[in-house]
Amino acid sequence: MTEELIRDQCRKRKIQERLWAAKDPSLQEAIDMAKVVEELQRCMRELERKDKSADVMVLSTDAIGAQQEVGALSKKYVFLN
Repeated sequence: MTEELIRDQCRKRKIQERLWAAKDPSLQEAIDMAKVVEELQRCMRELERKDKSADVMVLSTDAIGAQQEVGALSKKYVFLN
């Protein structure tokens, strides 16, 4: 697959997600949660690279708790730099 084709597929997927979310508000919450989880995973990978002894745990599965944990991880990441 070419980069252009991959970008087009990503755009189409994002548009489709928006359409589904417009029809079902609970789906928007699921999409938002998936984005939060992706951000948490990214932060955890960064922390692991920076500090091999970092013991990072996701303690809650609700969106608000996860967002707070992303903020805490981001602060820790900045501190480690």
